[in-house]
Amino acid sequence: MKTPIRLLLYLFAFIAIGFLIKLGVSYKDSFYYLLATLVLFISLGSLVKRERLPQFTAPKLSFRLDARKTLENIGSFKPSKVKKTLSKLKLFRGNNLWLLVEFIFLSVLFAYLLVYKLQDVQDNSFLVALAKSTLLFITKYKVHTIVTAIILFVFNFVVNVKFVRRNLLINLLKSLATSFAVILVSVPTSLILVFLSILIFFNTIIATSIITPKFFNIHTDKNDIKQIIDKSDANFELVGITQTPSKTFVINYPYLGKMGGYFTKNFVIDYPNFLLVSSPSINHSVYLIKNTIVIKELDKDIFQTFAPTLIKKLVKKDLSPRYIKDEPEVQIISRQDYLKYREDQINKEVEEIAGYIAEAKKELGSIAYNIQVAKNNIATLQGHIATNTQYRDEEWNYCISATYTYYGWYSNYTYRRYTDAYCQSQRAQRDQKNAEYQSEISTNQQNLSYYQSQYNELKGYLDQFQNYKAFIEATKDITPYELGLFEPEKSIKVVLDSVGDKNISNFLETLTHEYIHYTSYVSEERTLPQFFEEGITEYLARKVVTDQLHKETNLGYPVIVKIINGMTKKISIGQFEDIYFNKSTDQLESLLDDTYGKNFYKDTQLYFALIPYSPPDEALKFANNIMFKIGEPELTEKDLESTY
Repeated sequence: MKTPIRLLLYLFAFIAIGFLIKLGVSYKDSFYYLLATLVLFISLGSLVKRERLPQFTAPKLSFRLDARKTLENIGSFKPSKVKKTLSKLKLFRGNNLWLLVEFIFLSVLFAYLLVYKLQDVQDNSFLVALAKSTLLFITKYKVHTIVTAIILFVFNFVVNVKFVRRNLLINLLKSLATSFAVILVSVPTSLILVFLSILIFFNTIIATSIITPKFFNIHTDKNDIKQIIDKSDANFELVGITQTPSKTFVINYPYLGKMGGYFTKNFVIDYPNFLLVSSPSINHSVYLIKNTIVIKELDKDIFQTFAPTLIKKLVKKDLSPRYIKDEPEVQIISRQDYLKYREDQINKEVEEIAGYIAEAKKELGSIAYNIQVAKNNIATLQGHIATNTQYRDEEWNYCISATYTYYGWYSNYTYRRYTDAYCQSQRAQRDQKNAEYQSEISTNQQNLSYYQSQYNELKGYLDQFQNYKAFIEATKDITPYELGLFEPEKSIKVVLDSVGDKNISNFLETLTHEYIHYTSYVSEERTLPQFFEEGITEYLARKVVTDQLHKETNLGYPVIVKIINGMTKKISIGQFEDIYFNKSTDQLESLLDDTYGKNFYKDTQLYFALIPYSPPDEALKFANNIMFKIGEPELTEKDLESTY
């Protein structure tokens, strides 16, 4: 070989080594280091053989290592020797060699499809799930499958024609049978190949983590975790352990996600636990792997250490920095403590509502009295009119008919006692009195109409408060979806009594909700109506969880959030945020009136007030009234459900 060509090959080899080392550093995968080492030894072997490098001695060990001879043996490696050795075996002769190549290729291909391409299906049995997933894959890529099968068949046919040389029909049948047999053998082989690869891969990762845990960015100290969260700009994810610690560690290994959802969710989770070694570094109750915080068991003290920093980081990435406060005091409480606290709150709220009901009943009594007075006045005045009318008519008849007779010597003369003018005057006085009575009747009728309207309106409120009182009392025995609360001015209490994946997700959503309450708090006197206070809080909490953790939630206040969602089609979330963090009810009323028409807020205020306190069927009715006014589709009973 000419020297320039050899130098180019050596240069290419060392560039390849550098590239493989770079991949190993980037992906933190020892496989690339192994490949780099292999290329290095082969290159050095060739270099030693052709350039005759000198030997060296290790005097301290009194051991002479003939590097040149060793590397010459490596460099003298020739594929032709292996080929010559293999050719002695019948397995590697003629068409058998091609079948072996075909078998290896298909096994590797099926292993690749299993890990990266198969569909995600749910089934209790992994093998059944694999079969279903394979059928889905073939259906989705049927053209590719048919073309691959044709190529495989043609390849086997060409091999059979070349090496067997039988008639056409026999070669066709044999090619078809060979293709089918190779596929049947390759499928289970690919499973075994993946199984063994994962066995080595998992245990290599765990063993490396035991030797050098920081190589995998593993941290177990709660203060270290807090500092890392505080200083990093990355998004952190919380994961509860549902498998063994070793398996959870591997599943949350930063680069395992590239292997595909189906592989991770089905094959890895069903992997036998007894084949995995246990790492002391991941047996802590909480540990951090790169950007994943894994909770093995609930340690409230550890978790409370970094939870405030974590939630502030999550919210800060989604909300304007001017809306962010310092870290709150987060206290993780048991479900029993929360339910007791909630029951005390319910009792306090029921007592408050009972006070409103008593006041409403007292007011209703007063209004009922006024209604009766107005009715009595009307009846009395109508009686006066009737009597006065009777007197008027009698007086009129008398006045116009009353006479006196003058008896003279020669004749008698009859004269009227009263003139027409006088009679008209007397009648007019009676009519004037009736007019006054009628005016008083009109006034009392107006009062009666007002009092009756007021009575009906107040009676409606009273019925709603009584319904709500019954509803809120009934919720004592119902476990709420949102297990958290904010206590002014900076205390947040959240329930976390299990470390399952769903509980962790619900916990994060609830913690986000309560943090937004905390960071928006102004004072007890300055708050928004509960509909908008809770609705906007939940809307923003869901937005944070979706944007930062890539999880869709529908946990708290489902109906209210759907109405807020509808409003955001015409009102920007920035406008809602400005109102929410300033707690400006006047600004809210003005914005809604400008968007949906004059007096929209005033005309809809009752529905806003009643929805949070109404039973589901009533809440749906009130919600659809609002949805109609804002031009959005009706909600259904399904929209009442809180889900995750």
